[in-house]
Amino acid sequence: MFPLKDTVMGASTFFASALPHDVCGSNGLPLTPNSIKILGRFQILKTITHPRLCQYVDITRGKHERLVVAAEHCEKSLEDLLRERKPVRKEKKKRRILLFESMIVSASCYQNMDMIAICNSSGFN
Repeated sequence: MFPLKDTVMGASTFFASALPHDVCGSNGLPLTPNSIKILGRFQILKTITHPRLCQYVDITRGKHERLVVAAEHCEKSLEDLLRERKPVRKEKKKRRILLFESMIVSASCYQNMDMIAICNSSGFN
């Protein structure tokens, strides 16, 4: 399988829900902020590599529970690739669709082996 082409870097910003300031755990110590918990769990996502998947690059924690995630992404979606207006024979288009489907199934199986659920999959994302 050939690796993904035409990927670019992107950044997404998230806000973790803040904990009340006066709440302590059952042991009397302050609770760990949610952004710290997310930061720790994210390290697992950074280790996932597959030729059909975009990779998470880094995560940083800012002020007020803000998280910035840097990751690869493809500008063209599957829907865009299938709608290209190139004159193509019907047989070649079917082979192209089967190729795309096999790549998607390969990446999905890899994620399933790592116990990662795919919840939001569609032709435009």
